Amino acid sequence: MPRERAAPATGPALRGASLIRPDGVIAWRAVNAPSDPVQVLLDAFTAILAK
Repeated sequence: MPRERAAPATGPALRGASLIRPDGVIAWRAVNAPSDPVQVLLDAFTAILAK
């Protein structure tokens, strides 16, 4: 998703991250970069896929 389209939906922070599903729903987001991004993403994917 181009940054211009993502910014209004997810916020203007450039240090954060978002996981956006193919249907456009925001599945997970972080406003700032976490201290352990790999673990945070693993946790997010685990939570999302467990549903």
